[in-house]
Amino acid sequence: MSLTRLPGLSQHIASLPSLPTLAPEAFREASDLIGHLVEEVSAAENGVIADSATLTSLVKDLRRVGDPAAAEIVALRLADMALSGGRRVEAAQLLKIAGLASADQGLFVPALTCFERALAELAGGDPQFDTVAVLNNLGNTLTEMARHDEAVAAYQRAMKHLEEVPRAPFVAARGDDPEMVRGTILNNVGWSLARQARESGRDPEMLNQAIRTFRDVLQGPLRPRTRIIATGNLAEACLLRGDVQVAERLLLPLEPECVELRLERLLPEVFRRRAQLCAVRGEVEPALFWTRKALQSSLTFTSPRQEIRVIEVCFDLLRDLLAGERDRMAGLERSGARVLDELVDLLESKDQYTGGDHSRRVAGLSRRLASHLSPRTGADERHLKMVEFGGLLHDIGKLMIPWSLLNRLRPLTPAEIDRLHQHAAVGEAVLTDIGVPELARIAGEHHERPDGSGYPRGITELSLDGAIVAVADAYEAMTSPSRRYRLPMRPKNAVSEVRAAAGRQFVPLVAQALEAVVLRRGPGGGSADGGGRAGM
Repeated sequence: MSLTRLPGLSQHIASLPSLPTLAPEAFREASDLIGHLVEEVSAAENGVIADSATLTSLVKDLRRVGDPAAAEIVALRLADMALSGGRRVEAAQLLKIAGLASADQGLFVPALTCFERALAELAGGDPQFDTVAVLNNLGNTLTEMARHDEAVAAYQRAMKHLEEVPRAPFVAARGDDPEMVRGTILNNVGWSLARQARESGRDPEMLNQAIRTFRDVLQGPLRPRTRIIATGNLAEACLLRGDVQVAERLLLPLEPECVELRLERLLPEVFRRRAQLCAVRGEVEPALFWTRKALQSSLTFTSPRQEIRVIEVCFDLLRDLLAGERDRMAGLERSGARVLDELVDLLESKDQYTGGDHSRRVAGLSRRLASHLSPRTGADERHLKMVEFGGLLHDIGKLMIPWSLLNRLRPLTPAEIDRLHQHAAVGEAVLTDIGVPELARIAGEHHERPDGSGYPRGITELSLDGAIVAVADAYEAMTSPSRRYRLPMRPKNAVSEVRAAAGRQFVPLVAQALEAVVLRRGPGGGSADGGGRAGM
C-alpha cells in the first residue's frame, strides 16, 4: 500500500483549527479525518512517500491542532519508513517531533526514547544542526520529570555542541543566531532551577540561582519569543521568592507585547503568571479570572503542558486558603468554596466526554447513598458532608490530564490508558497535599474494585466512602443526559447493571443502597437525577 491519500489528508488537516474549539459534530468529523490518516500511515509499506518538508509539516500540524497522539504515531511510522530508505537526517527530524508529541501527552519516558534515538541518528551526520535542538528538548523533558541534574547536563551538552559548530553554516541552515539559541537554552536552565526550587519548598538558594540565570539571559541577544518567556520565568521566580512588586512590573507589559508581536501562543503563560500574582496577594476572584483566561487560551492554542501549569495555580491557591484552617473540611465550605466551584467548572468544561455537571451529580448521589446507610454506619452530618465533597472532587486529578487524551474518540493505546488511569492517583496526591486525607482516599479509591481488577493499585479492601463514590460515579455515567457521545441508560437498567457487578466491581452493600435510593426512595433517598451545587 502506498500513501496515495496523504497529500489530500494533509491539506485537510492543515486547514483545521484547534480541536478543543470545535463543536461536537465538527470535532467528530475532524477526529475521523485524523483517524483515516493514522490508519493509512500505519498500514503503508516502506518506501519514499513524500519529501521531508511535507512529512515534517504534516506531523507539526497534528500537534498544532491538538492531537499529539496522532502526531506521535504518524511521526514514528514515517521515521521508520525514512530509515528503511536510508534517510537518517529525515528520520531524526521526525523522531524529534514524535518526542515532542509524546511530551505533550505527559508520556515523558517515550519522549526520552525518541530524543535519544534522534541523537543516535544525528551522530552519523547533522547537516541541519538539529543536535542542539534535540538536546534542548531532552533537557526540557527531564525537567518535566523532575530529573533536574540530568536536565542541566543535557542543556550543558547542547551549549557545548553549539560552541563547536561553525557559525555561518549554522545560521544558513537554522536561520538563527547561535547566541540567540544559547539564550534559549540558558533560559531553560533557569526554568529547571526554578521548578526544582518550587518542588523543594521554595529553596532560597536555588531560587536566587534561577533569578540570576534569567537576568543573565535577558542581558544577551534574544528572539522576541524567548525574551517574553524569560521575562515571565523571572517574574514567576520572583513571586516564589516573595518579590511581588518586581514580578508585577515584569508581567504587566507582556500581554500587549504578545499581541503586538503576534505571539499570542505565549498568552497562556502570561495569564497564568497574572493568576499567580493575584493568588500571592490573596485576591481570589482576580486569580480565578486569570486562571480561566489562561486555561481557555491554552486550549485555543493547544498548549497541553500549559494546561497543567494553569491548574497548579488553583491548587496552590486552595492550599494557601486552607493553610490557616484548623478544620480543613469546614474550610472547604467556608474559605475554599469559591475555588472549589471554579475547579469543578474547569473540569466540566475540559472533560467533554464526561459531560456537564457530572461531579456535582456524583456528589449529590454520594450523599444520598451515605445518608441511606447512616443507620448502619452511624455517619453524622459532618461525615455526610465529607462523602459529598469526596464525590465532588473524585475526578479532580483529570485536571492534570491533557485535553487531547481526556476527549479522545479513537481507541487508546496501552500507554494512554495507563496515563488516563493516573488521574485517580494524581487526585489523591493533590488532595493529600491540600491537607484533606479523607477526600484524598476517596479520590484514590473510586476506580478500585472488590475483586482487585480496579486501578490505580488493584486493592481489594475499599473504604465504604470510596465504595459509595465508586457506585455513584458509575451510575451517573450510565444515566447522565449530558454525555456528549453516549445515550443515557434508564435508571432501572443502570441499577441492574450495578447489581449484576456487585462483589466484583462494586461493594454489595452499596449496590443494594443504590437500588433503594434510586428505585424505592428508601431512608435518605431522593431522585438520583438531582443536580445542583454540592452544598456550596
